Amino acid sequence: MSKKQKVLTPVKWMVVASMLSMIIACSTGGNGSGTTVSKTANSEGNAVKKEEKPLEITMAALAAQEPPADGNEIEKRIEEFTNTKLSIQWIPLAAYADKINLMIASGELPKVVNVSYTPTIQSAMKSGMFWEIGPHLSKFKNLSTFSKVYYDYTEIDGKVYGIPSSRPITRQSLIYRSDWLKNAGLKEPKNLEELYQVLKAFTQNDPDKNGVNDTVGLALEGLGKLNNIVVMHGGPNRWTIENGKLVPDFETKAYMDVLKFMKRLYDEKLMNQDFAIATRAQTQGSFTTGKAGMVQAVSGNAYNLYALLVKPVPQAEVDFFTAFTEPKGKKVVGEINTETLTLIPKSSVKTEEELLRILAFFDKLAEPEMATLLARGIEGKHYKVEDGKALTTDGALFLKEVSDLRNQLLKTWIFYNTMPPKQHALLDKSDRSDQDDEKYGVYDASKVLTSATYMERGKELEQIITDAATQFIMGKFDEAGFTKEIEKWHRTGGDKMMGEFIADYNKKNKK
Repeated sequence: MSKKQKVLTPVKWMVVASMLSMIIACSTGGNGSGTTVSKTANSEGNAVKKEEKPLEITMAALAAQEPPADGNEIEKRIEEFTNTKLSIQWIPLAAYADKINLMIASGELPKVVNVSYTPTIQSAMKSGMFWEIGPHLSKFKNLSTFSKVYYDYTEIDGKVYGIPSSRPITRQSLIYRSDWLKNAGLKEPKNLEELYQVLKAFTQNDPDKNGVNDTVGLALEGLGKLNNIVVMHGGPNRWTIENGKLVPDFETKAYMDVLKFMKRLYDEKLMNQDFAIATRAQTQGSFTTGKAGMVQAVSGNAYNLYALLVKPVPQAEVDFFTAFTEPKGKKVVGEINTETLTLIPKSSVKTEEELLRILAFFDKLAEPEMATLLARGIEGKHYKVEDGKALTTDGALFLKEVSDLRNQLLKTWIFYNTMPPKQHALLDKSDRSDQDDEKYGVYDASKVLTSATYMERGKELEQIITDAATQFIMGKFDEAGFTKEIEKWHRTGGDKMMGEFIADYNKKNKK
């Protein structure tokens, strides 16, 4: 039976000012194969043998909410199936970055730690703090089945150190009020200009028909997802390789087009005026209370927002889109596993034998019985089976008892071994979109490259551009002012970082 530590209070300690901010998107959908589950299924290679003593696994995990209770049934089933004893140290989101920093600095790490793929973590991986797992992956049936691209994008110097969260690659979207779109007599936008017309109608044309000017087109939380619209407009996803040179998105015409578009929205009050400091809770709250017509979020959240919205606004309808069709055809942001990575520290796992048993543990979590347990919960308690699919019967109980365990343990985010869900049409559309859009994915070229400057100062350099873009949108910089900030970026480390990235690119491509 598990013995978990109590939730920690925030640790007021800083090692790296811009360490990871963990974003766990709790998508309720999945691309299940409907594989029949079996209690006797075992991983190939180094599968756990039943006669072995249960392996004790300590883990640092993020609690997005109140963590599951000690000795919960989900955990008991996991321990029995995998022949383990789990001790999970649940750490709340507000304290997670500081606590992981403290663990790394002190060398007092559990056997398993979930982290963000940040420059600091990359540096720790490069230093040899964690086990390299790449040479062992072929020994495990499920871990070796994951698409190679998931591992490629978290390599350091060609070595794989962690199990990435294999979430859908192309899931960024614009979620909107489809009933408002019908009221305005408009169609889903195909380009920036049509998006402008939609947001203008959502703001100025009384889309909810209440006779009051109380709506806004777009509710935006900072510029963290600006690349979504840049890519939709035909631009790069942060970095691209052109003619053997690395080009940042902010030096392209597509990026400036989007900045001017955003400034137009801001000037005409077609978006929230506090976008620079607005939180996700505030922007999504505007949407779910019927005050905003569009938000940026992953496609799987369309249903979650709809479910909240129809309580105060029963007649509301919601839809989403992931790409424009103009001017360059369908382009979708490709995101590969830079959010969470499961690492095994050498300081707490001393032998290769123990390393292999921990890898076998994660491999077995991807077996149908475990994958369905973590993705759907317990039959008769969290879901029931209808037409061979899992129909959630108590979503609130699932969130309370299963969700955090799923997010921290189940690395097969696509749930390829799970019972498929019976779900709302928006979730079905999200699942289809996640699969169909992969062929339109545009990827950040820098994610497979290494730069010492990026590891040391990447966040600082990114902030220069984010601040400049914010100032431009708010009218405090003109285009010349924005260009000066780009020049500052080049002088203060940008050129050095680009040189290191391209040198690594040439090395990997033997140029």
